[in-house]
Amino acid sequence: VVNSTFDANTGVAVEISESATIAGCTITRNGQRGVIASGSGATVGNTIIASNSSPDVSGVFVSQGFNLVGDRGFVFAFGQMGDQTGSSG
Repeated sequence: VVNSTFDANTGVAVEISESATIAGCTITRNGQRGVIASGSGATVGNTIIASNSSPDVSGVFVSQGFNLVGDRGFVFAFGQMGDQTGSSG
């Protein structure tokens, strides 16, 4: 998924069951989590995932850096250069 916006959907914005790359995307204000990644997970770079139902992400992730993730829950992958994480508050 490249250069895409997922905003104000009622369910999970992006659900990955095998593997995928998310680059240059904005995933915000969705009714359930922004991204759920199982299987091999999601590789994420230069992406905003915030203001979804908490937590914003769930599952297996690899960061390529420069992501903004609101509430990362129990996902600890977002520690590369340029990554910023917040909280549910």
